[in-house]
Amino acid sequence: MEIANSMYDVVFKHLMSDSRAAKVILGALLNCTVEELSYDRNEYTSLSRDDVHLFRLDFDATISKVIDGKTVRQVVHVELQKAYEPHEIARFTSYLGSLMRDNGKKAMQEGTHPLHIISIYILGHNLKDIDEPVFYVNRTCVAQDGTVIQKGLPNVFIESLSVDMVVVQVSKLQGRARTHLEKMLKIFGGRNIDGKYTHSIYLDEDRDDTDYSYVLGQLNKLLANDEMRRKMDLEDEANIYMSTMENNAKELEKTKSQLSSAVKALLATGQSEEQIAIILNTDIEKIREMK
Repeated sequence: MEIANSMYDVVFKHLMSDSRAAKVILGALLNCTVEELSYDRNEYTSLSRDDVHLFRLDFDATISKVIDGKTVRQVVHVELQKAYEPHEIARFTSYLGSLMRDNGKKAMQEGTHPLHIISIYILGHNLKDIDEPVFYVNRTCVAQDGTVIQKGLPNVFIESLSVDMVVVQVSKLQGRARTHLEKMLKIFGGRNIDGKYTHSIYLDEDRDDTDYSYVLGQLNKLLANDEMRRKMDLEDEANIYMSTMENNAKELEKTKSQLSSAVKALLATGQSEEQIAIILNTDIEKIREMK
């Protein structure tokens, strides 16, 4: 089946707005069942001042796992970030810090405990010397002698002040489908000979896996949508501009026509004037002049 490439922000954001698709993808990433899902107010796409392309989604989720024959449920906050460049760590930590602060304020106002945070990072670049395409960083409580502590856990204090991580290195997934998760993550990828992402990719259906088939079906519909294809073209145009600006910033500062094209492209993808001013590192008055 030919589907839209989820590496495109406009595609992935639309896919994750579908509750069933979002539950399937998050459930595969977290190795659990996502029973309930609500979208946090901080759902948006962001491009940083230093040309780091960053995409973020936030969810409150009720998840469940079967442990020792018993179903264990937990309400958690899931933040998902997708980035393309290897120098976004400071931005990740800044956002995580603000998220924990907001979680704490909300809990104080409601008289509850802050939700445990699970951070998912989908990376378009590789981490040095780590070959696994998907890996997990989980909390472990250890006594002075190195013994793992299990009694008394989970504990509200620890849950509220610690973070679990899921990291996906998209480029290391190529040609791999050993597990259900790796099969699901094949919706990301599809580069051409120039290293740029293609608008579409071909994946085989698995009629025995109804959830996987559903996700592919949604992406197939998006590929057939003319407006979605236009937005993918505009995202390409914006990315080309930002790449060129990074390589030759001084020259492009003088190229008003290219800047105008980028402004129009970003406006068409739903970015606000303020976000575009940050993205293109220019004054908001100039953005308004070029609309």
